[in-house]
Amino acid sequence: MARLQNERVGRDEFKVKRSWLVDMDRLIRLDGRSPQAVERCLHWIHRHEFWHANVLSPGKLRKQWAKLELQARRDAGKRKPPARSREADEARVAELEAMRGDDG
Repeated sequence: MARLQNERVGRDEFKVKRSWLVDMDRLIRLDGRSPQAVERCLHWIHRHEFWHANVLSPGKLRKQWAKLELQARRDAGKRKPPARSREADEARVAELEAMRGDDG
């Protein structure tokens, strides 16, 4: 998180406070978040217009995790069309063909 924050503000140094380490440990060990999930969340936060300015520490990340997860899912749902099965597509084609056949 420190590395991502430093990249965002254009700094080269890592300044990690003890409280950051404690909160990050709690996020992973006590809250059960995987390091990969934390990293994905951090990348999402840094791209988000609102959250990038409001989650600047692991403590805030822990506090807001549920909201962040819901927002990320909502945002992902807006970008992706709903998944459809091949069977559903074939049924819809058959339905449209049947409708066309009734008119002619």
